[in-house]
Amino acid sequence: MDINIIISVGFGIIGVIAFIFALKQSKKAKTAENKIIELEQAMTSYKYLKDKALSCYYNGNYEESLDIFKKYLLNNKDDKEWSRIILEIIVKETEKMYSGFIVVANGKMPEVSLLTHTYILNENHFLKSSPYPEIIKSLIGDYYNVFNKRRPASEFLIALFDKDWQKAKDIITAFNMLEDTDLDALFKQYVIKYLDLKLGITDETFFDDVPF
Repeated sequence: MDINIIISVGFGIIGVIAFIFALKQSKKAKTAENKIIELEQAMTSYKYLKDKALSCYYNGNYEESLDIFKKYLLNNKDDKEWSRIILEIIVKETEKMYSGFIVVANGKMPEVSLLTHTYILNENHFLKSSPYPEIIKSLIGDYYNVFNKRRPASEFLIALFDKDWQKAKDIITAFNMLEDTDLDALFKQYVIKYLDLKLGITDETFFDDVPF
């Protein structure tokens, strides 16, 4: 066979191979592009859900907000994102409840010891207060179910405003609320005596001179 024909056939085969390779690469690039577009759409969709949920919450539509949050968090395994949402809502609700007593600055949750002491000192006011709304209770419950992690400070405050004295006592007994061990022990003693009074347990003399 003439060498020129062989070379021509070879170039033809190489050309076909190159074409097929280019076609496959183009399909891969298109697939990758589609995946990027899908990812961007998903991220936009999730951002939309989060923004919509927060918008509903701040407009007082708690039930709708909770439904949207549940969709947003359904497959979200980022506990930090859950925590950010829970913190934002409980800070806002706590700010409402303690309005006139404590100033919540920069969206930062006040120390649970300060909130509890304020509650005890002004119990005539707080005993008439409404409980924390269902949205925060549900989100904390879902958080525990997904990550098997407790949020004792928030759960304690919720129990306090639910007037569920036994649950509040169980939480404060089981968890440390303060980093300093000695202060935490004093805080627990102070609060448990208050809760015991609410539970009708009066074996010991109640005191209210702990400086929290």
